[in-house]
Amino acid sequence: MLSPIDNGPPTSKLPSIDCFSGPYNFNISVINSEAPIKKSASWTFSLKLNKLYCHPNVACPIDISVSSLPPSGSVVRATAVFSKYEHIEQVVTRCENHKKSKEFDSDADISESALSHFIRCRHAKAIYEEELITGRQSVTVPFEKPQSRKKNKNF
Repeated sequence: MLSPIDNGPPTSKLPSIDCFSGPYNFNISVINSEAPIKKSASWTFSLKLNKLYCHPNVACPIDISVSSLPPSGSVVRATAVFSKYEHIEQVVTRCENHKKSKEFDSDADISESALSHFIRCRHAKAIYEEELITGRQSVTVPFEKPQSRKKNKNF
């Protein structure tokens, strides 16, 4: 589902890349394997560079934790941002060759208008959005309460 983001003030052309955990101590991390990193790995996260490297159409386990549950109806939004400051104003999208093709089996359920999105989510309630003024794309999923006795939620 693709939805324009038109409520509230326009998004800044300079998105914040600063860490801010807010009143719920929100934390997001990529679940790292204990095994040594191999060149053939589907994905890897560099703690040193704070960057995720991933092959196309590969699910990367993301861990989200909070100190207390946010209000009902809260969502988690993911937006891709270029890491080099001189490119931070540019919108991250898929390349032209891959924007319009449903090249992977998992693309079958994605609407045509969401194909340009760089970040994909396999959550049944994922909503693909595009900010009207900047064109910045994001995907949101509802924040879900973790299973009992767990502090974190896996997405």
